[in-house]
Amino acid sequence: MKNEDVTVIRGKYNATHRVSVWKLVVGDVILLETGHRVPADCIVINSVDLKVDESPEDDDVQQASKGSNESGMDPFLKADSLVVRGTCKALVASVGPNSSRGSDPKSFED
Repeated sequence: MKNEDVTVIRGKYNATHRVSVWKLVVGDVILLETGHRVPADCIVINSVDLKVDESPEDDDVQQASKGSNESGMDPFLKADSLVVRGTCKALVASVGPNSSRGSDPKSFED
């Protein structure tokens, strides 16, 4: 996830912007869809048919459905998870070394 951008809802009138994943801050609301990597630890606000793969790339795939609390599903998304199916709006809860990536320097290479 070296030079990727993500769609963020910021500012007045819920305007969307493309922002580098390295410029995300806690409190940003991001839009994710199939094929995207989750750029930071997030809480799902709402989702449609969302399925994510939270396993590391070299491990067996362990997919889990995710959704908001209203659907009774786990609303937490870990950084670097892959959105396998669906879309969601998510609140950034933790970034950088404070995220589930921890202080692994390989996760933060430029």
